[in-house]
Amino acid sequence: TPVLPSLPAAVASGADGGTTYAHDAARTSASGACLHTPLVRTWSFTPPSRGGRDARVAHAIADGDVVYAEGTLGDSPALWKLDARTGTASWSFDSRADIAHWMWPTLAPRTVLMADDGIFLVDPETGKNRGHELDVWGESLTDGTRLFVMNTWQADGLGPYVAALDLDGHALWRRDLLRHGRGYRPPDVGGVAMAEGLLVHASNQAQRGAHVTAFDVTTTQKRWRVETTTPESSPSVSTSAEPHVLMMERALGTKVDHLVARSLKTGEVAWSEEMPGARGPAPVLAGGRVLVHGEHGIAALDVATGERRWSSPLARTAAPPSQSATTMAVALGSGLL
Repeated sequence: TPVLPSLPAAVASGADGGTTYAHDAARTSASGACLHTPLVRTWSFTPPSRGGRDARVAHAIADGDVVYAEGTLGDSPALWKLDARTGTASWSFDSRADIAHWMWPTLAPRTVLMADDGIFLVDPETGKNRGHELDVWGESLTDGTRLFVMNTWQADGLGPYVAALDLDGHALWRRDLLRHGRGYRPPDVGGVAMAEGLLVHASNQAQRGAHVTAFDVTTTQKRWRVETTTPESSPSVSTSAEPHVLMMERALGTKVDHLVARSLKTGEVAWSEEMPGARGPAPVLAGGRVLVHGEHGIAALDVATGERRWSSPLARTAAPPSQSATTMAVALGSGLL
C-alpha cells in the first residue's frame, strides 16, 4: 500500500466513523484512522435470506462500535445494524420497496437515512422506520440539524430534485426540480456535497438539463450555477484557504473527461486536467492533494494549482464508472491510501 508523499504531520489517530457516502458531507474519503499492513480480516457478514428472497450487502457506514450495512432483500432495499467488533447483527430493516439502485445510507441524529426507492428514516436503536416518501433514489448527507437528499430518477413520484428536510423528514425546500422526467434513466454519476455553508448539487440529466449548482443551505439562495458542463462523478469539496469543488466533468461539445477544480464561492474554473476513465466516485481529498483513479492509474494533484504531485500505474480496470463504486480512501493517521 503506497504511503502518501508530502503529507503534513500525521493527525491523531482515533475513531473517526464514516457516516455517509465518501466518509463525510464534503465527500473527502479521508478519515483520521490508522491502518497498519498487512490488513487481516476479523469478521464478515452475509445477511440471511428471508421469505425466499436472497440478501446482499452493497455499502456500509460506521460510527464508533456500530456498522450500518445497506443492501437488498430480493429487490427491496434493506439495512442491517452490526457490531463493529464481531459483525453480529442486532436488527434488520426491510423497506418493502421494489427497485434498488444501491445508494449509500447516511447516519444523522435519531436516524439512519436511506434514499433508495423512497426516503426511509430508520431508528438506529430499534430498526423501525418513521418516515417514507415514494420513489426517491440518490445521494444524501446531513449537517446535524437537517437532511439533504438528491433524487436522480422519476418513476411515480416527483422528477429529479435536491431537497432539504428536517430531522423528521418534512421537506424544508426543494430546488432544481426537473418536471416531465419520467422514463429517462440518467447515468449513475453526479451527487451532492456540502462545506462552508454551501450545498453543491451536480446533476447529470444529459439532454434534460445537466448542471452544477451551489445553494446557501440556510437561505436556499442560489449562489452560482454552471450549465456548460456535464458532471461525470460525485463532487467533493476542499476546505482549504480557497475552497474548491472537485469533480470529473465533460464540457459540452467535447468528448474528453477532465478533473475540474471550481471555486466554491463563484463556480469559476480554477484549473482543469484531462483524466480519462476516472468518472464515478467523488475525488479523494487529503493532505492538500486531490486523488483520482483512472485508466492510466492513480494521480495526485495539488488542490490549489492542479500541479501533478505523483502518480501510480495502478490502472482502474474493474470498478464500474458509477457513483456507487468507492475505489479509494485515505487513513490520515497513518498516511496511507
